[in-house]
Amino acid sequence: MKMTITALGALAVLTGCAAPTTTAQRPPVQVTPGQPQPNELTIDTMGGGNFRGRAGSAWTREEVQAQAASMECGGKRPRAIDIQPVSGGGLGFSGRC
Repeated sequence: MKMTITALGALAVLTGCAAPTTTAQRPPVQVTPGQPQPNELTIDTMGGGNFRGRAGSAWTREEVQAQAASMECGGKRPRAIDIQPVSGGGLGFSGRC
């Protein structure tokens, strides 16, 4: 009984503050095959300290460089990195540690 009252009280509080009580259906983000989602970044390790990848449209060049340094270069700045916009949105990049 106490749990039912607590649940109803929580629902009343959420309803009173205009919080959504149901999950609205959102249309899926349209992505071209092979293109990452806006918040996604993929890196392929090529060997010899080389890497390449793609980042979705939500990534900045600075964020891509920082993530590549963290994931591929042990936290050190890449010796070389080329970051270019790609058709369909997002960034393509390649580099070397």
